[in-house]
Amino acid sequence: MRRQRRLRGRFVSRTAVVGLFAVAGTGLVVPPSWAATTLSTTVVSKNATGPNAANTEVVAAANCSGKLVSGGGARVDVTTGTMPNGLKVDGTVPSKNGSTQDTNGDTKPAWLLGAGGGGGQAPSKAETWAYGMCIGSGTGHGPAATVVEVASVSGPNAADTTAKATVSCPTGDRLLGGGARTSPGTVGSLKIIGSFPTTPPASPSRPGPTQARGRRSG
Repeated sequence: MRRQRRLRGRFVSRTAVVGLFAVAGTGLVVPPSWAATTLSTTVVSKNATGPNAANTEVVAAANCSGKLVSGGGARVDVTTGTMPNGLKVDGTVPSKNGSTQDTNGDTKPAWLLGAGGGGGQAPSKAETWAYGMCIGSGTGHGPAATVVEVASVSGPNAADTTAKATVSCPTGDRLLGGGARTSPGTVGSLKIIGSFPTTPPASPSRPGPTQARGRRSG
């Protein structure tokens, strides 16, 4: 695999993890547990052209059309030709409006954003895809509301290093999905290397908080 060139200048990189949680019932009347119902979901997708230049980023937005988004994913590809070494996924995050990622404490996102980035080796004929899992509406189809929790850390800011961020469910809420985001998207050597549910000590495939890790290559 071709090693990406180092970028000139100084960048402050950040690795963020995003958790999407079902909101516990509030008020005087305790609602039936949604966890005992059948969770109905559908998948929506949307693509965007690019990135087709070195050290750039493109964001695609999948729309659940008013339904709650419970998670999703992203994919980068080329329409024709060979997959370039510099094409990478920069993150998947929920959004209320389809253009900006949600911040800590935002509720009821209905969009899933997928970000694709180009490294030092400029891609050609690239496309970025976002996929959203939409929760069915109505009685017996899951939670009536969701809340977004975000945690971030500085880094990685040196070649061949990693950084990780972990976010936890608020008390009484349940984890529905997660995601990760690295920024800025113009740093071609910055990429996500993992996003998974975990319980301390951190290890994949165990219930609990969700964790993301980012890596900076040379």
